[in-house]
Amino acid sequence: MQQSGIKAALTLLAAAILAVIPACSFSRSSRSSSASSSASSRSSSRSGRAAPPAVAQSDFQEEIAAIAVLYAGSNGTVENFQRDVSAAAERNGIPYWEMDERVFSAIGVGLKRAGVAREAIPHLAFLQGVRNAAHFGAIDRAYAGR
Repeated sequence: MQQSGIKAALTLLAAAILAVIPACSFSRSSRSSSASSSASSRSSSRSGRAAPPAVAQSDFQEEIAAIAVLYAGSNGTVENFQRDVSAAAERNGIPYWEMDERVFSAIGVGLKRAGVAREAIPHLAFLQGVRNAAHFGAIDRAYAGR
């Protein structure tokens, strides 16, 4: 897929996710997105803190997971992946995404959704820019559902 094709697919995917999340009736494929958002809200509520803004938490993580799904099924490069994650972070007002564990957790969720084998994760071309063991740990924990 060419660079412009990836960008168009990401834009459409992000729009679809944002359109589906507030809907009352979810299709089977969007239930996991809704469940992830609900779990995040419930977790924040149980902790006694106010839930973080939706854009900063669940929408952003869903967008990152969608990017990971897209790249898992393509021959995307490290540079393109990082550019797309950076753009998503910028749209959502997230500074320094490279240090934000939510990004790496969302990548793990996306890789699981894409059906990537756990042992293949360290060898994915688009993740070769991830050098921090803690980031790989966050990817692995989210992939495993922990």
